[in-house]
Amino acid sequence: MLVKVDKWDSGEHGTLDEAAVRRLFQPNENYRISRDWFPAGAEFSGASRECTCFILAGGCMLRGDGYEISLTAGAVVHQPEGGYKLKTQAGVEMVRVWLLPPALRPYQ
Repeated sequence: MLVKVDKWDSGEHGTLDEAAVRRLFQPNENYRISRDWFPAGAEFSGASRECTCFILAGGCMLRGDGYEISLTAGAVVHQPEGGYKLKTQAGVEMVRVWLLPPALRPYQ
């Protein structure tokens, strides 16, 4: 599976932080936006709906069905729905954004 990874454009969007990510996804009430931090050596698996993940600092390996990618600060990954495994290198700080299902969006 091809997973799209972009690089944050600070010239267009400013410094990569949670506030900048929130400005991109309007109205905020239509999205779930979560900031997470995981220490060095953290390793876990989970399942997720399709989301966009912004790496604010640090780095990690993200593995899913048919893909394995190394992410560092400034990476923007369009993570597909499904199971995944995440392993940090020197710790990672990230913001993940999910579009809420239509029934949960206050603004259509």
